[in-house]
Amino acid sequence: MNYVEILGGATGTGGRFFAAGSDTNIVLDYVTKGTSAHNFYTGATSAIQFKVANTASAVNFLQVTGSASTFPTLSAQGSSTNVAIVYTTKGTEPHYFQTNSAAATQFAVAHRASAVNYFQVTGGVTTGAPILSAQGSDTNINILLLSKGTGGHVFTTGSSSNTQFAVAHTASAVNYLQVTGAATGVQSVLSVQGSDTNAGITFLAKGTGSNIHYANSHIFANTSAATQFIVQNTASTVNYVQATGAATGNGVTLSAQGSDTNIDLALTPKGTGVLAFGTHTAGIVAQAGYITVKDAGGTTRRLLVG
Repeated sequence: MNYVEILGGATGTGGRFFAAGSDTNIVLDYVTKGTSAHNFYTGATSAIQFKVANTASAVNFLQVTGSASTFPTLSAQGSSTNVAIVYTTKGTEPHYFQTNSAAATQFAVAHRASAVNYFQVTGGVTTGAPILSAQGSDTNINILLLSKGTGGHVFTTGSSSNTQFAVAHTASAVNYLQVTGAATGVQSVLSVQGSDTNAGITFLAKGTGSNIHYANSHIFANTSAATQFIVQNTASTVNYVQATGAATGNGVTLSAQGSDTNIDLALTPKGTGVLAFGTHTAGIVAQAGYITVKDAGGTTRRLLVG
């Protein structure tokens, strides 16, 4: 025979309410009458701490499982094959997830009235990456990542101190960079977008750093149909062109650099095009010397100067 046993407690201890009887394992069921809920109080009947509401003909339920050495579990159980768990706050209050103490908030889910789109987190199988995705009833949904105040977005790998990419704050920004992928045979695009009709793009090295590299890249103005400059790939290249600005009163420099001791700088027009430079002034001047150049065929020539 099985039965419920209620025991009082000595001073400083609590009472006990448990299943007893001849069976080794005995389930203890708490059943209310009709549609009434289970209410759990502390101190007085006015201080409700926990409540189990009635659901008619319920087949799915929450299960709490303790742990001997790892962590306790709150799980969905029942006769249905797949059972979700819904966490719902009251009114407009958010969900707070905390560790160690109530003051250590680690994650919060804020309220959005009539929300139809949401974040979904999906784990990854072996060698697969976990996924943070936008889901909802809309067909196309953006993801907005918003920092607080003047804080930026920092992307790290390996550890929080190994920064690989950062998006800094600009007050009242109206223009921005956009990265667009490409189908087979088409160039990917890094472009300027925003409310201004004309907006430039700046690549800025730090300090005296001068190495901004473009590998087999196209640089456009306004649209991807308006090519302005191309950096073409050369396999195993060791020599390259370097452009250097100048202070007041000095000319800018376009020079050949690299590991070779002597490097030509070839300016090659297309087809019957010629190299255009300088301003022509009519007249005859006495020969004062020459400048050694190479023609398009690679033959060395001497260009007379006055």
